Amino acid sequence: MALKERLVREDYEVLSANDGPEVLKSLDSARKPDIVLLGIEAPDNGGLATCERIRTKAPGVVLILLSDSGSEADTIKGLDAGADDYVRIPFSLEVLLARIRSAVRSRLSAAGYQQLLEVGDLQIDVRNYLVRVKGRWTPLPPQEFRLLTVLARSAGEPLSRQELALRAGGRWRDASGHSVTVHVSRIRAAVEKPSDYTYIHNIRGFGYRFKPVLKRTPEASATLPAHYTEAPQSG
Repeated sequence: MALKERLVREDYEVLSANDGPEVLKSLDSARKPDIVLLGIEAPDNGGLATCERIRTKAPGVVLILLSDSGSEADTIKGLDAGADDYVRIPFSLEVLLARIRSAVRSRLSAAGYQQLLEVGDLQIDVRNYLVRVKGRWTPLPPQEFRLLTVLARSAGEPLSRQELALRAGGRWRDASGHSVTVHVSRIRAAVEKPSDYTYIHNIRGFGYRFKPVLKRTPEASATLPAHYTEAPQSG
């Protein structure tokens, strides 16, 4: 329970499964998990078979084994079965969270995702969850960091609030348009206020578009293409 509560506080959406077959079933659902924490007593045939089936059904999922057996031989068996990491029980929640972040970064890197986004005077360090504006680090909470990263990766593409929430993943899949608007406003306050650029532009009645535009220039007041209309930057 402590693990679930902590993951929720870190803005992960947590789904529980009672056994291996239930985990495998979740991989066929519309809301299949991005990360699987699979608890096994030891990497016996049953646990290893489940691990291998998870990897076969979902090659891109982050898979971490949690086991009360920490022998070198068992760790090797688990990793060879397709796990991204092997964590011995009992474990520190902080260490587990760090291992989850590390495994996610490795998966994203393997998938070809750019780990450092640079545009205008903004830098987004995806690997380390850091944002820098004009050379100064600017802290953002996890949900806002993900929203900003999605926007930056989709530069120039009009995104509805619903699509933005979907791409940000986790609990954002069920986020309301109002929730997204509130967090985008906070991103603007943190990122655009100290910047020489305006990055996030409203598309009235639809969503947002990410494009770096220098402030106090004719381009700053330019409109979007004919089928979209810029809205005031209030959120």
